[in-house]
Amino acid sequence: MGKASRTQRNAKHDALVRERDVNRALRQELVEARTDLAKLASVNQMLLHEVALLRGAATGKVVSIIRTK
Repeated sequence: MGKASRTQRNAKHDALVRERDVNRALRQELVEARTDLAKLASVNQMLLHEVALLRGAATGKVVSIIRTK
């Protein structure tokens, strides 16, 4: 195996290692984005429910029950 072959092999190996690092970082970013998406979807559903209740109360279709302790 000549010096040129080793140099080419090492360059390809170094490029592969860099790409693996990039892929690892992107996978972590994807996990974080999915976590954020799940949180936002939950908040969105809660707000949609609250808006529906408020619209119902505004039109008189929903009666609010106040509990006293």
